[in-house]
Order: sequence, then C-alpha cells, then structure tokens
Amino acid sequence: MLSDGTPVARKPHRCASCHGTIPVGQKYHAQVQKDGGDLFTVREHDTCRRVGWSLHHYLGLLDGDEWPGPEDFRELFAA
Repeated sequence: MLSDGTPVARKPHRCASCHGTIPVGQKYHAQVQKDGGDLFTVREHDTCRRVGWSLHHYLGLLDGDEWPGPEDFRELFAA
C-alpha cells in the first residue's frame, strides 16, 4: 500500500466492495496500491470498508487472503 486516506469525492466513483456509486461530496476510503508495475486506487464507501473488515475477520481470513468481494456483500445482505 502506498497511501491510505478518506477524501471527499469531487466526482462520482464506483465502490470496490458493493459496486455502488460514491456520490460527489461524500467521504470515502481510498487506498493507492501497487501490484507489480501497476498502480491502482481502491475506493470504498466508509460503511463498506467497515463491513468488509468485519466480514474478513468473521470468515477467518488472514491478511494475505483474498478480500471479500461484491458477491460476498450481496450474499450477506440477502440473508
């Protein structure tokens, strides 16, 4: 991870967790990461980030394991 913060959206973004829209003016979680030679930014609603961490721990995943994705969120909220 290269940077981690909670900016305010100046334009709409797509949440990496639920794939919903992060609207202009909303605070969100942003993390710049590097994978090989590629740089990318992961953007999430603050709520999705908190639910993601809870789900990650509930499922017993370790730091190196795959992060819960949109299908996990849909499954969780459909119950």
